[in-house]
Amino acid sequence: MGALFYSELGAAFPFVGGDYVYLREAYHPFFAFLSGWASFTVGFGAAIAAGAMGYASYVVQLFPDEPDSTLLVKGFALALI
Repeated sequence: MGALFYSELGAAFPFVGGDYVYLREAYHPFFAFLSGWASFTVGFGAAIAAGAMGYASYVVQLFPDEPDSTLLVKGFALALI
């Protein structure tokens, strides 16, 4: 259903901008601006951090004798980002 709704919105508002355009037209540009920044800081940032932590947890397995691996995982993830 979500894909159908987005296809209808895309046909109704054929502009570049995605959710920003839909929220701007439905509510107000301020709410669209807030939604865009929330997606940028929280939504995209969380996915990047989760991917980096997953990658780092696999890299830590290359060092099996490390006693405290949580600090090492965080360090690899931070270096990756």
